[in-house]
Amino acid sequence: MNVNRITKCVLLTLFLFIVARQCQAKEYSPEELLLLMEASYQRYKTMNAELEATYYQGYDESGKRIKQRTQEIIYRWTRDRDYSEVNERYMDRPVDMPESVLYKKSTTGKWTRKLMIGSGEGHPRGAIEPGRKSLDKFTKPNCAIWEINQSGIPMDKSNIDFSRASVQTDETTGYLIMKFRLGDHKKAAQIVLHIDPTRDYIPIINEFRTYDGRLLEKRTCKLERSPDGLWIPKEYSWENPNPEINYLAEYKVEKIEINTPIPDEQLDFEFPKGTIITDKVAGLRYETDLDHIIEDSIGQSAAESEQSSELLDVNDLNIRTIATDDELDNTITEEEMQKIKLDTERRSHHKGKIVLLGVSLLIVLVLPIFLYFRRIRQKIQNV
Repeated sequence: MNVNRITKCVLLTLFLFIVARQCQAKEYSPEELLLLMEASYQRYKTMNAELEATYYQGYDESGKRIKQRTQEIIYRWTRDRDYSEVNERYMDRPVDMPESVLYKKSTTGKWTRKLMIGSGEGHPRGAIEPGRKSLDKFTKPNCAIWEINQSGIPMDKSNIDFSRASVQTDETTGYLIMKFRLGDHKKAAQIVLHIDPTRDYIPIINEFRTYDGRLLEKRTCKLERSPDGLWIPKEYSWENPNPEINYLAEYKVEKIEINTPIPDEQLDFEFPKGTIITDKVAGLRYETDLDHIIEDSIGQSAAESEQSSELLDVNDLNIRTIATDDELDNTITEEEMQKIKLDTERRSHHKGKIVLLGVSLLIVLVLPIFLYFRRIRQKIQNV
């Protein structure tokens, strides 16, 4: 009787083990896996982080990585906009480069504002550009876990070719390995995500490879669970293993808050007095003369840009002081630039036609005269 019970227990244990293995080895389609990742990402509404970054490039004679620069970073993100403040210092800087540079950036889905202040420089530099600009001086912590296609935007699924995507299970780590191409070209680059199903389907490793598998970039992330149960990045790195580049960026998150309200004033900044601003939304270049002058111009520029993607007219802006009248006179919009290009192309096209017509007329006039004198010359030789 005891033997039968033991046998039943062994069989039951074996059955449960097999069932558990089957559940663990569940097969996912790329679309299903992305839906699970999207559901996990939707739990993150805001992010407020402070972090430090160290960048290395190359090796010294002892084989140790050479430290290139460091950054102290403040990063705030909501679903509508994000803000970053980066204080950057170079270890071995050129003579003409400032000792440190402060970058500030505020981004919405419609426009981006940027500020750069170099230590010891006379004028800060600012820019206002239409659309979301994803290129940053650092890798954002939300993108460290949720960027999947090199766009700089979390969970951006555009440009993914699902027809050639695949999902496999790594039996050693238990990670789900998803591979897909960026575009449908036969030599399109590919992304390889190492996704941990035990950590809410977050990619732990993100690899950017060529079409034939050569590694171009690799991002690795270490996570820890927050008090409310969400997984947050504690450390992450970005590496380019190309022997000619040997680039490594390491990030340490000193402080991070998830899903806490962030006031609007902490998601934007003011251009300081004396900032030279290139405004591509309004088609202007000007210098601020008052601490709050930019609030009037940018507020209107941003509001207009959200309603229309067209450039604003100069008269629509409430900018009280502009650098010089000559700069205004020389300011042209993209539409005017396109018109100038078209006019130049037309003139060039017409000029080509005129030259061709002139050459044709010259041949028509000169050829008969040449033939006439040639016949006379032959007659004289015959005589």
